Amino acid sequence: MLASLHGNGGDASAEVPVSKESKAEKSNAETKMKRFIYLGMDGLDPALMTLYMDKGHLPNFKRLAQTGSFAPLGTTNPPQSPVAWTTMATGKNPGKHGVFDFIERDPKNYGLDLSLNKEKSSVLSGTSYERPFSEATFWEITAKNNIPTTVIRWPLTFPAEAKGDYELLAGLGVPDINGLLGKYTYYYTGQMEALGEKSGRLVKIDRQGHIDTTLQAAKGAMGNPLSVPLSIATAPDGVTLNITLQNNQWTGRQGQWSPWLPVKFRGGLFKTISAICQIYIVSTAPELGVYVTSVQFDPKDPLFPISTSNSWSKEITDILGSYFSTLGMPEDTKAMMEHVLPPEAFLQQCYSTLAWQKTLLQAKLEHFESGLMAVVFDTTDRISHMFWKDTDGGKALGKKNPILDVYIYMDEILGYVMEKFKDDTTILLSSDHGFAHYNHDFNMNNFLVEKGYMALKTTEPPAYGNILFSIVDWSKTKAYALGFNSIYINLAGREKSGIVTKSQVDGLRKKIKEDLLKFYDEANKEHPVANVYFKEEIYKGSHMADAPSMVVGMKPGYRYSWQTALGGLSEKNTLTPNDKLWSGDHCFDFNAVKGIVLSNKKIVKNNPDIQDIAPTIVGAFGLTGKDMDGAPLFNG
Repeated sequence: MLASLHGNGGDASAEVPVSKESKAEKSNAETKMKRFIYLGMDGLDPALMTLYMDKGHLPNFKRLAQTGSFAPLGTTNPPQSPVAWTTMATGKNPGKHGVFDFIERDPKNYGLDLSLNKEKSSVLSGTSYERPFSEATFWEITAKNNIPTTVIRWPLTFPAEAKGDYELLAGLGVPDINGLLGKYTYYYTGQMEALGEKSGRLVKIDRQGHIDTTLQAAKGAMGNPLSVPLSIATAPDGVTLNITLQNNQWTGRQGQWSPWLPVKFRGGLFKTISAICQIYIVSTAPELGVYVTSVQFDPKDPLFPISTSNSWSKEITDILGSYFSTLGMPEDTKAMMEHVLPPEAFLQQCYSTLAWQKTLLQAKLEHFESGLMAVVFDTTDRISHMFWKDTDGGKALGKKNPILDVYIYMDEILGYVMEKFKDDTTILLSSDHGFAHYNHDFNMNNFLVEKGYMALKTTEPPAYGNILFSIVDWSKTKAYALGFNSIYINLAGREKSGIVTKSQVDGLRKKIKEDLLKFYDEANKEHPVANVYFKEEIYKGSHMADAPSMVVGMKPGYRYSWQTALGGLSEKNTLTPNDKLWSGDHCFDFNAVKGIVLSNKKIVKNNPDIQDIAPTIVGAFGLTGKDMDGAPLFNG
């Protein structure tokens, strides 16, 4: 979403706390708990899970619920994936680990960054990355205590630098070779104006028998784009395309995906960047349309570490017998939202991602004798976002329900694990949040302007579409919104042009909260804001200074707009209809979108919470984590 990702992250070399138990106690713990398998499934919703189990669609989930435990899982406030998965990994609230939203700001210049990874740039060393948080994770604790540990695609773990003896493959947050979360390329003939604005790179080509063009991927040391040759030739039959990408040759027709294709870019003197991409033929007649995925790190030779050793990501290609998507979010929701990638192609992309993850998990479990195995599947979240409206919030039980289909796929994975490991193995499964309808955009910065909390340099309508606070008059602004649930006070002495004194903060926040709770949607007879939380009410820890001043819990159906998330205003009103394909979401009040937790062991804690996952895992091995906020879900 942001073209540049710069920020100051936590200390990746922070010491991992180690249990003080004796070697004998550790040995007893390891004997007692032979194997622990954690399955993370992003966005699985308790209401849908119950419905699908009751209708007989999820026999393995139902069996696990009946013989073990099934309960809603309290999520983080706000209920956003980076916040939730980091809390699950550490067992600590955001005030301690420092991840508060998808988007964060730099008060020194009001600049915006993504929280999913931390890019650092240096004139001497070039670009480098560090993990977005420094608090110890449950897998670092188990590995430090000599428990064999493997973690597959956990979010916010890029770069995957080992802080102990364990295997880890990074997930959400791994960028493409541009340093972006993903940017597709689309080659086309004809016109595209009717399809609206696009976030990918569009290349218009002339229809002819043979087309020579380039695939651009990244920028070199001097800022010049790196590219490789691409040619598209239409066969005599008029429907087959012969595509040559650098040294790769592939022949396909409309509706077909290529295999992953390796390419090499010259990044400067004596430097070569290895990458991979995949091609989909959208159309061949009457107009030509060819989609290319974001250019991603080559797992055999990644530019930055995507696994705890480059040899392990290479080993994964050997296990799979092919390349695999290394991007943190390989499911291209942007391309589908922008009507470049058809829904059926998007689903094929989703299941391709699920398939290699399933194959890798099964391969690793074949030799899983003892220790900890943790894997996160997040394609479930992407499908829920994109098909929520079409399936009536997932409740439709007919044949065309992609949400039900992906739940069934997850049920099959669970069934495999349950059948293979029946003894001496604890199975714990959870999601990070649930889902609900996303019908209306709430343009929070518009609201702040209307109520006099934010001032603008200009009120001309064209300016309202700008982002990054480009039209804000900070000398008269008391509060501003960004991300998907956050409001910040423009505090004197902290923000670059802050005007609110510390003594004024509480009174100002109370007034903003009062105005938000009063706001009424006349057309739909609803109060869009369910609750407003002050940071001191929900967080504690060393990162409190970085926390948003207020967290807004929207009522399901209403979500911060995309413009708000990036520091912008709508050209229209505070409330606007959401007409995008992205029709389901979870950035609402955290009480309304709980996740799920299931286990083959009885959960003894009332109202299980997302903070309990990490202490439950380390506790199963007789270990404890330092300063965790959660508590184990099991007795012993």
